[in-house]
Amino acid sequence: TLTVARQVDSIISPSSHQAARLAEAGLGPITVIPNTMAAPIDAAVLERIGRPLRLLWIGRFVPEKRILPFIRAACTALDALPPNALEIDIVGEGEQFSKAQRLAAGHPQINLHGRVQHSRVQDMLAQSHLSVLTSVGWDNQPMVIVESINGLRGVIVCDPALTEGLDGPGIPAFGTDEETLARVMIDLATNTDKVVEASKACLSAREEFSVETYVARTLGVYADALASKA
Repeated sequence: TLTVARQVDSIISPSSHQAARLAEAGLGPITVIPNTMAAPIDAAVLERIGRPLRLLWIGRFVPEKRILPFIRAACTALDALPPNALEIDIVGEGEQFSKAQRLAAGHPQINLHGRVQHSRVQDMLAQSHLSVLTSVGWDNQPMVIVESINGLRGVIVCDPALTEGLDGPGIPAFGTDEETLARVMIDLATNTDKVVEASKACLSAREEFSVETYVARTLGVYADALASKA
């Protein structure tokens, strides 16, 4: 990345925290333009939430995504909550899938779906109330956040470095402590107003990830780079 970045006229980073690291390495100019995708035309804001609260985790079953700590925290939350309070859907596959299955055994509210088609992921997101992103110090600007906010669903986030679009839609469970994550899930399952508020906040926050915003910002970077070379 550094070798290529030293040869260009301008750098685009999808996240402020990566841009800061690039600047620390002596690179520039840098413009932050978050990732984009078209918002589902049928996305709807949550007005109320019946039981159970449904959480959706999407990713690779690898240590850096922290799938096993998430399942352990989910088990703790489920054990502390009354029946039918929390339901968890997990999408993905990877080297830790078998371990994940063993951890989830005995908790039928945790559903491991394996790998599914992207169109099905969109449907599952619409059927959920929140998504969950448990990586810390790894992800740059995850598409899970973009998809969730564009689908008008808030995001439980463990990494404080991730900021784009999350002022309002983001529900912090910062750090790697499993007890903290479990407490957040318990709190949300018993206080669903926070989940509805996060969904409503997505209406304005998703402008950050719109195709129109991305194109306008990117064309601006091209124009500035061309003007500088001229």
